Amino acid sequence: RDAHYSWIPATVLAHPDSLASPVPRLRVRIRLPSDWEDRTVVPKGGDPSSIELERTVKLSDYPNRELPLQNLEKDGKTAMGKNDMADLPNLHEAAILYNLKERHSGGVPYTRVGDIMVAMNPFQWIDGLYSEEKKFFYAKNLIWQAQPKPTKPVTEENGNQPLATAASERQAIGYEHEKLGIDPHVFETASLAYLGLALGGSDQTILVTGESGAGKTETIKIVMNHLATVERSRPNWPESDRDMDSEHGSDTVNRVLRANTVFEAFGNAKTLRNDNSSRFGKFTQLQFDVEDTSYANLNGRAIPSCLLAGSKCITYLLEKSRVVSVSQGERTYHIFYQLLEAPNEIKKDIWEEGLVGASTADFNYLSTSSAQEHGFDSGEEWIETVDALSTFGIKGDAFFDVMRSLCIILQLGNLTFEPEVVYGEERSSISSIEALAKLSTLMGVPESEIETAMTKRFMMTRGEEFTISLKDTEARDGCDALAKEIYARVFDYLVRNINECTEPKGSAGGFYGTISLL
Repeated sequence: RDAHYSWIPATVLAHPDSLASPVPRLRVRIRLPSDWEDRTVVPKGGDPSSIELERTVKLSDYPNRELPLQNLEKDGKTAMGKNDMADLPNLHEAAILYNLKERHSGGVPYTRVGDIMVAMNPFQWIDGLYSEEKKFFYAKNLIWQAQPKPTKPVTEENGNQPLATAASERQAIGYEHEKLGIDPHVFETASLAYLGLALGGSDQTILVTGESGAGKTETIKIVMNHLATVERSRPNWPESDRDMDSEHGSDTVNRVLRANTVFEAFGNAKTLRNDNSSRFGKFTQLQFDVEDTSYANLNGRAIPSCLLAGSKCITYLLEKSRVVSVSQGERTYHIFYQLLEAPNEIKKDIWEEGLVGASTADFNYLSTSSAQEHGFDSGEEWIETVDALSTFGIKGDAFFDVMRSLCIILQLGNLTFEPEVVYGEERSSISSIEALAKLSTLMGVPESEIETAMTKRFMMTRGEEFTISLKDTEARDGCDALAKEIYARVFDYLVRNINECTEPKGSAGGFYGTISLL
């Protein structure tokens, strides 16, 4: 064990005289991996080649006073790697880390641990990893095949070989994938969840968890896309409907998948660790119209069809504070930057006085960030967001109401308050006259009423109304609170519209089964 590098492979040089000693010690020599200098993150100002190679370790620092054994090939030098870490001879923290490291270094992001799929974010796009061919390969071999076991491993080249003898075997996650040549993949998790719903009629749940930047958002999108379109990989599905142009041909599939675009625009933001971090919790339930088994058998289908009928989404813990304040190097929600990059024709219709020619520097809530940061194309994303919103009926007046609500939030951030003392009482007033005038025009509310609402608080006690003047700091806090509440209500409005547009319209004769993503 190493204070900085966590675990380092070593060879024992000398054994202790007695393991019964109060503090038994071992003399070891560090064996650095061949890629040590190229792939090791060193402490600030450190040198990966200056590591102390011989050390004395205390066995009392390790479980059962034993050093964890390395997993080596027969040559005794090469580290052993496995698709499924449950197959490692010695399974412990160090073995898990080094197995994941080796696979990640080789461009293999997925590894099994029994029925758990571990994904290491490669932070780059790997060609072919999520191709249509790959999607069909996993669906075909994990769902549609139901014949005797193959005599040789299945590969994408000889993919005609069936995989299992019975549905129960295929349904068991991780059953014999290592021997059958199926590499770990998130398509495997999605395919087996679909199979469990289709054959067993049991609702399924896929839990995606990890730290910020681990790839949870992208993983859920990949899983949803696979589940929504997996029926198209069925062997008797028309070939003309398999290509990318027809992938979203179903209105239901289109609506369910397009919801992700809206959620990313209004619920995701850049953080120090992740350019597209979800700043809210989401529980998504995909609802499938599951075909009755007897009807499927009557029509010659071994696997009943599960057609996506709709979805339901529950959101929680939206990070409202990000609307009014972000740390240096971070950004607020993507939609604000997209709005600033919208075409001027649209800006004129939304709020000509404040949006046309404006940049992040013109709004206090955005002044610490930029719409044109590296890695973001807010103008292109704006087009996608507008198109997605129209899918859920948010167009015309409804669209402009949503966008003007965002403008009101931005303009609230431009209000400034100054303290004043009247008859010995501390009060505040709005000092940004021009910003107040713009807000008044945008909201359609007189300036005096806005100032009164921002700088005073009203209380009812025993039927009598009292007016309490707010200090400048209290007025600023109240203004920020209003901005956060408006954004939260806009977000809830979008969620309601999405759910109304994606809810099932009625089963075709089977029952609704669910695959939940959390």
